[in-house]
Amino acid sequence: MLIFLAKQVRVVIVPNFIDKQFSIQGNRASYEYITLMTEYAVGLLNDYTPKTVKQRRQEFLRFVAPQYYHEIEARLLAEADELIRYDTSSFFIKQETRVMPDRVIVIGIRKKFLGKEPVPQAQIVCVAFYKIKDGRFRIVKYEEMDLDTYRKTYGNI
Repeated sequence: MLIFLAKQVRVVIVPNFIDKQFSIQGNRASYEYITLMTEYAVGLLNDYTPKTVKQRRQEFLRFVAPQYYHEIEARLLAEADELIRYDTSSFFIKQETRVMPDRVIVIGIRKKFLGKEPVPQAQIVCVAFYKIKDGRFRIVKYEEMDLDTYRKTYGNI
């Protein structure tokens, strides 16, 4: 009975540095919570220097659902090694976020540097497929692509 009740309790979270309320209830969460968690996760993968890239990717992996962890980990850490080898830095400027029942789409501009040399900036679409399970936000799949590729793969945003 206590386990059943624990899943039915609604928790409202209001950190002192955020001006929105968040709620999580069992396998559901508020739009604001899902948005915040996804935008944070996208930032972990797109804001880095060669010195921080591995640590930020390890932090991102804390959001990944256990059954998908090894698949995503292998890809992210291989990419991190390459980013370090080529002295790559990046930062992401979010333009728009859209929450859907099974995914969150974050559109923005990614600016990269190889050493001190800028790489042409690109607009990218970050797609985080997620689940809320027992009050925890979990990423089950993550992809980055350009807007045209997104439309060909998933249809219009």
